[in-house]
Amino acid sequence: MKMDTFIRSGQRLRTIRKSTDGFTMIEIAISLAIVAVAMVAILGILPAGLTVQQENREDTIMDLEAEYYMQLIRNSGMANGPLNIGQHVDQITITRTNHVSGAANTTLYNRNNTTGLGTTWDSRQVIRKLLSTPSWDLGSENLKLIPDAVFSPQNGVSITEENEVRAVIRAISGNAIDTAPAFQDSAFRYELKVSIHPVLTPAMFSGFGPQAGASQVFQDLNQQGPQGQGELLRQAALNQNLWEVQLEMRWPVNNFDTVAGTYITGNNSRTYRTYVAGTLAVDPRNRNFYQFDRGGYSTQ
Repeated sequence: MKMDTFIRSGQRLRTIRKSTDGFTMIEIAISLAIVAVAMVAILGILPAGLTVQQENREDTIMDLEAEYYMQLIRNSGMANGPLNIGQHVDQITITRTNHVSGAANTTLYNRNNTTGLGTTWDSRQVIRKLLSTPSWDLGSENLKLIPDAVFSPQNGVSITEENEVRAVIRAISGNAIDTAPAFQDSAFRYELKVSIHPVLTPAMFSGFGPQAGASQVFQDLNQQGPQGQGELLRQAALNQNLWEVQLEMRWPVNNFDTVAGTYITGNNSRTYRTYVAGTLAVDPRNRNFYQFDRGGYSTQ
């Protein structure tokens, strides 16, 4: 509908036409349908975007956490990060398995169980020395208290006994609110599995001289062998002074029981590796602790 308005201006009349046309119901319905289709598409993409954001955040946290704990182990505790690291580590379990008999013994350490540690759980040194527990050794005189592996040129390495170290950790680089006691139950957790063992050198699979054998060398590195034995001795001694440190991280940790120490891990995982030169020995003040001495080297 249109309405004409007549306005006198001097001796002339002008006609001003005001349009009152609008959208019809059909046009509004079509517009709403288009907006609805767009919103459905956006809402469908939103969960995927949030998932990717969460995965990127967790990957970043794992990289930062691995760097911290790697430096904590290899640098004898001289690493950046909180001194009271025990407030982030919920528990550490060390399982000693005899692969010959099949027997296994697990020791659980946490804030409520520090038997044999002789110090408080919150100390950075306690966490470092427990995580530095070696998985196995090749018969070094310095590590009589840990499981040994036997090597033969024909069969390779045979691990008779093995230590498995696992820890449940609340991320240091995660949300600050996760450290508050009231929110610890819902904090982001991950499992850290630590493996420390000697590096296997090419000499273990070589034969220098008519009677040279790697198994002989590890039994007595000071023995005088035939010509060519020196290179084998040199590389065999390297096995006592070069260690591979492997961190396997799995997340998230669900259904964590602080009393029983049981939990379920998610399907996300990453593995980090590094090498440490030096000796790994039992702490002289506590046989449950181990530490790297990067300034000392063993010939035994």
